[in-house]
Amino acid sequence: MKIDLGSGYKTIAGFLFKFQEAILNIPCGITRLMDMFMDREVIRNEALLLLTHLTHEVGDIQKIVIFKGAFEKILSIIRGKANSDGGVIV
Repeated sequence: MKIDLGSGYKTIAGFLFKFQEAILNIPCGITRLMDMFMDREVIRNEALLLLTHLTHEVGDIQKIVIFKGAFEKILSIIRGKANSDGGVIV
């Protein structure tokens, strides 16, 4: 699928690749994204979805996410939702 995403990006994959590079170059970029896990539910859900896309096939981001304790934070969210009916994310 080709669309004009501005700045010369012609595919969503190309845009995602550049975004992955940018988030790696921002000091504490992944950490700031993971801090949104403790925010309101709508923001948390979007941050989780974005992190899922960012970590797909990018070993460097995967390592940072593991090192920064993403699994513990995600499990905490799941435990907090234990009595709910679930949803898009949990």
